[in-house]
Amino acid sequence: MNWIFVILCLLVMCFLLWGYAIIAGLRKLWFTWMNQRNTAEIPTLVVGNITVGGTGKTPFILFLTSLFTENQIAVLSRGYGRRTIGFYEVFDFSDAVEVGDEPLEIKRSILEKGREIPVYVGENRLNAVREISKNQSVPANLDFVILDDGLQHLPLIPDVSLVLTTHEKPFTEEYFALPFGKLREFKSSMSQYDFLVVTKCPPKITESEISKWWDKNKEDLGLTRENVFFSAYEVSGPHWFNISNKKRAKDVQNPDSSPIQNKDSLDVVDNQRSFNVTKTNEPKEKDSSTTQKSLLITGVVNPAGISEYVNDLGFGVIKHFEYSDHFYFGEKELREWIEFSENNDVYNWFTTRKDWQRMKSVIDKMNEIIPPMIAFKIGVLHTEVKILEDRKTELKDRILDKIKSKSR
Repeated sequence: MNWIFVILCLLVMCFLLWGYAIIAGLRKLWFTWMNQRNTAEIPTLVVGNITVGGTGKTPFILFLTSLFTENQIAVLSRGYGRRTIGFYEVFDFSDAVEVGDEPLEIKRSILEKGREIPVYVGENRLNAVREISKNQSVPANLDFVILDDGLQHLPLIPDVSLVLTTHEKPFTEEYFALPFGKLREFKSSMSQYDFLVVTKCPPKITESEISKWWDKNKEDLGLTRENVFFSAYEVSGPHWFNISNKKRAKDVQNPDSSPIQNKDSLDVVDNQRSFNVTKTNEPKEKDSSTTQKSLLITGVVNPAGISEYVNDLGFGVIKHFEYSDHFYFGEKELREWIEFSENNDVYNWFTTRKDWQRMKSVIDKMNEIIPPMIAFKIGVLHTEVKILEDRKTELKDRILDKIKSKSR
């Protein structure tokens, strides 16, 4: 009886540590065996993880939209964190609550670069691609759809699958599945996918350091070296915006008393609705004791390095309001930021491009609670992707060749 108890305990422990991955593997086998997996009507390039979050999918999706400038493409996301279900097209005037912060970030960033790429959200990826193919506003000769996540959406068989993992903490160093670990599926599943991109490498990483990483991890990757790419993610910006109390700004008799220089209003954020935001180039030079202090506001998986970047810009971060990923800011949070800023003479705020999608709608709706004699400058930080080893064109060509090889 003691041996039976020990065996049962071991089985329970194994299920707790690897049960999620076991179930994921069994589901994939079942869907395949029952012929319930299909390619979409339009070719698909699926970018995802085999671990949970933090690999930088959104910046990489944006990189891909700028990489395939000669192709007709669309972007599809699940819209994680949105408070709706179903299929939606994302517009620059959409609300993050409706479509999710990441799809909205993707759409607005694409528009800022002067491109017209349709962006959609839909939890059922296969049906969503079908809806995209029916959309009259989508070019009839759409080459492929880029999916932000979806490797674990079993009804869809990707035409091209691309996995992201971080340089510092690759999936090869993960040993347990959810909820005790980070694995969504067993590490061996990597061999089922086409490409791996190692993200967030040190910008000045050397060829020998890349080779060392490859030698250490290659046995667990299940891919040849030519299918593994390396990239560096660098913070850029900030892109400056001014905010102030719109309704009572006309009552301010001496605009120059504001810590922020007044500019003509630009419809920067939203082309359809009035949003009292002005995009500017440089912070106004004033007393260093006030203009150089800053507030950092983030709601992302891994904000490490952002504070250091802001400090390197010459703005000392004296307070970091850190929230969970996809956290929806509200009146309570806005009042906290304003109160802290007033009490500490802080007029420079910093946030990420992803957080800005949720933050600006709150500022728009709660604009009247901003003190009429104060204006804040918000620096929005962007993340840019660079493919290392001079292999950017190679990645593009290999993806296109893979898509072309799949007949419809």
